[in-house]
Amino acid sequence: MEFCFRAPKDEECALAAKLERVCLDTCWSEQSIRNLGENALYICCFSDSSLCGIGSVYFVLDEAQIMNVAVLPDYRGKGVGFGIMSEIIKNAAQRGCKTITLEVAENNTPALKLYEKCGMDRVGIRKGFYGDFAAIIMEKKI
Repeated sequence: MEFCFRAPKDEECALAAKLERVCLDTCWSEQSIRNLGENALYICCFSDSSLCGIGSVYFVLDEAQIMNVAVLPDYRGKGVGFGIMSEIIKNAAQRGCKTITLEVAENNTPALKLYEKCGMDRVGIRKGFYGDFAAIIMEKKI
């Protein structure tokens, strides 16, 4: 299975918002995705012409803050998440970022494994960040 990673075309923002609604508890609207601005990056992963995953990141000075990574259930475990993370890391390095951070729910074992595979380290905890669950703060120096 081959994947293509790129920013969404204008007409694909609705598909990206729909994917987020399927995969995430807190999602961005089509309008938010369309109007992210120059200090943000939204990446879509396509298999043939089907959208199968997304990733979003904000850039502030020399830091990148990953906001969302989501993969449709049928594509999980097939390298989509790793590919999205690789694109985010590559873009952060190209923009001169020195650090990438994110928060992930402590009970989201697949995501924790993915982020650790991508070189992210656990650096802190935010208790109650996700209701009954703490957020694990992760960071990667680049």
